[in-house]
Amino acid sequence: MMKILYHELDNSLDIDFESYLQLLPTQMQDEIRRYRNLNDRKSRLISRLMLKSHLYSSNQSSLIYSWNRDIHNKPFISNGINFNISHSGDIVLFATSNLPIGIDVEFKSDLNFDELIDFFHEQEISQISNSASIKSAFFEIWVKKEAFLKAIGIGLTIDIRKYNCSNKSIFYLNKEWFFHRIDISEEYESFVCCLESNPQIHISKYIVNLKTLL
Repeated sequence: MMKILYHELDNSLDIDFESYLQLLPTQMQDEIRRYRNLNDRKSRLISRLMLKSHLYSSNQSSLIYSWNRDIHNKPFISNGINFNISHSGDIVLFATSNLPIGIDVEFKSDLNFDELIDFFHEQEISQISNSASIKSAFFEIWVKKEAFLKAIGIGLTIDIRKYNCSNKSIFYLNKEWFFHRIDISEEYESFVCCLESNPQIHISKYIVNLKTLL
C-alpha cells in the first residue's frame, strides 16, 4: 500500500517552531536552519516530522537517525525504507511505499511556456502546445517529470529533455513507471510515480501530534 500525507502550512508552528525542531536529529536541525525563508524552514520541518511520525507508527522511530542523502541529494533511510517528499507554496507532501517512489507538487503559478520549452521532450512540447490550456498541460507534464526523476533517484541532474512524460507511464532501464495524480487542491498539481499500475493509495491530512513524535 502507498501512504501519502499532506499538510497545508499555517501559523500554528510559529510559536513552537524551535520546540518541534528539537525533536529531530541535530543533522536535520542544522539543515533546516540554513534556510533563510520562514516558509522554507517550516516546509522542511513538517516533512521531517511526517517521516518521524511514519517511523513511529511502524515501530521504527530510531531509524530517523539514519537519515542521509545520496550523491544526487535525494534523502534516504539507510535500511531501505522507500519514501519521498515534496513541497510547494503552502503544501507539503510525504509518500512512502514498499517499492521505489517519487512524488512532486507544484503551485500552478502564471508562466511563459516559451521560456521553458528547452526543458521538454518534443512529444511533450507538442502535447502542451496543442492543449486547450497550456498552463494545465505544462504543470501536468512538469510535475510528472519531476516525480519520475525523483522515483529513479537522479533528480534534475541530467538532460531531462530525453524523458517523455506525456503518457500514463514511461519505461526506464526495462521497467515501466506509472503516473498517478494526487488531488490535494485545485491550485496545485501533484503526481506520484511508482512501479505499480494500480496501487492502493491511502491519502490523509497530517496534523502535528506530539504523541507520534516523542
